[in-house]
Amino acid sequence: DTVRRHDSDSARRREGQRLAICMDLAKSLAKPQILGALGVGAMGLYSLLHGGIKRKIDSETKIVIIGAGMSGICMGIHLLKRGHTNFVILEKAMEIGGTWHYNRYPGCGCDVPASLYAYSFAPWPEWDRLWAGQRQIFEYNQWVVKKFGLDAYIRLNTRVDSCTWDEQEHVWHVSCTSGGNESVQGQPTRDGEPFALSARYLVNAAGPLRIPSYPDIKGIDSRKGTSAFKGLSFHSTTWPEYKKEKTESVKGKRVGVIGTGASAVQLVPHVSRDAKHVTVFQRTANYVASKSQHDREFGSFSKWLRRLPLLGNMIMYLDRVLLYWTLELRLVIFYPGEANSKARELVLNEGMRAELGEQADPELVRKLTPTYPIGCKRILFQSGYFESFLRENTVLCDRPIVEITPTGVRVSGKLNKNDPGGSPDEDEEIIPLDVLIYATGFDVFSVRDCKILGHNGYSIEEFREQDPTTFKGIMSSKFPNMFFLLGPNTGLAHNSVVWMAECQSAYVCDLMAKVAAANATRVAPRPLKERQFVDYCNKELGKKVWVSCSSWYRHSKTGSVFALWPNSTMWYWWTTMSANLGDYDICELRT
Repeated sequence: DTVRRHDSDSARRREGQRLAICMDLAKSLAKPQILGALGVGAMGLYSLLHGGIKRKIDSETKIVIIGAGMSGICMGIHLLKRGHTNFVILEKAMEIGGTWHYNRYPGCGCDVPASLYAYSFAPWPEWDRLWAGQRQIFEYNQWVVKKFGLDAYIRLNTRVDSCTWDEQEHVWHVSCTSGGNESVQGQPTRDGEPFALSARYLVNAAGPLRIPSYPDIKGIDSRKGTSAFKGLSFHSTTWPEYKKEKTESVKGKRVGVIGTGASAVQLVPHVSRDAKHVTVFQRTANYVASKSQHDREFGSFSKWLRRLPLLGNMIMYLDRVLLYWTLELRLVIFYPGEANSKARELVLNEGMRAELGEQADPELVRKLTPTYPIGCKRILFQSGYFESFLRENTVLCDRPIVEITPTGVRVSGKLNKNDPGGSPDEDEEIIPLDVLIYATGFDVFSVRDCKILGHNGYSIEEFREQDPTTFKGIMSSKFPNMFFLLGPNTGLAHNSVVWMAECQSAYVCDLMAKVAAANATRVAPRPLKERQFVDYCNKELGKKVWVSCSSWYRHSKTGSVFALWPNSTMWYWWTTMSANLGDYDICELRT
């Protein structure tokens, strides 16, 4: 026992020393001149290595890209930069933008600073604020598409129904439907015109967060979203008002909001101002960092400076570099220990406690205070959410939902094991509602709207339901010649996924060019390389707080953290800087 205690004490001391070193490193690097030097060097190296050598992709190689969101747009531009024009981007919506086309609820915005949630090769001087709203991000996407002439390669209102790998011809056969009313569920409301095409390569840029998720409770079809409720009900991503006043449907109404995630904390402050009464149904409290304390507005003079041909680009470049390293250094807080505890107190003090004030109801504070380590679930950025509960018309209900009824939501008096509230002796009651909003997020990496069959008929559904295994989050040996953008183990909790999409797009182009140079027509990662990549991710993820609670980062069946990249984005850039054909099985089409 004495030996075990000694070993345990030694382990804790070593952990404390490692954390102290990380904290000292973060403090020493968190200076503008050092961050600037690091960023200039890194981004310069990126430009040199990614931009200096661009191998050509065979002009006869047909490429199909699914999705015209930010990753699909990025892939298309990278192809154009290499002079490759034999590709098409298929988008089921009536407009480009992906998630920034569909999500138009009041308050919708990004929790990553705008200059980082943009392509490094396309800085934009027109941002109004440090954190951009949905409308501006959508406008930015449109501007980028026009700037690079990508609109000629995008086919809108075109749904991809199925993709089948042909092992004999080394091509993907893609079945599509053109026309028909778009549907975020992937279920058209009327028939369109079917057509088919074939391509050597398939790029799946549909994104991991696109199919709405509905709660698995009585009274609602968790797959379709239809329920017993007779009033107006909708998911936050299918908000009724697109272009008019966004809160028209809730004015003077009794509104229920199920969920307290990213979309909920953004829309609740707006809904509570116009609704007659709002009930927010909470299962688990979230950490919500204050946005207003760090946000800033870009005035007319700032925009004028950024529009200047040379100086403007330098300003935007340095701004991006400083923001990048500021966010990159946040990775240290995702390790259990002192840094994580300090981050928790900082977020609670600047967010919840500052908004509620010292005289807040202790019971309300208890309900809104998370009990798990910060960062285990996604850290949210918003101001005004906690203040909403100080209004007389807004209440927080943490009693478990029993069912959705025709007139409202039935809740239980039993204790919620995740965030205790209510009394075990209370009876069930129905909370009457006129409008019900599902702010319940997305079915991560859902594939139910498109049937994809790879090698030996292996389906994308099997891939998703099992623990998805990929190489670099980009390719799976089960799906030759198909690439994922923002696939498994490439999401981020601390920085911008747009940067990840850039790294992946450049890598995919490099790999296709090298395969062409080797006179090969089929490429798939070696299973051993896949296993090594996943083992590395699991080992590194196991060191972080992400494994200490349930979240959408984790696979619903296996429990593995399959949505996140575990380390620095600079390290991911380095590992995707150049494709190595030794990591792949390649072969030539036999005639």
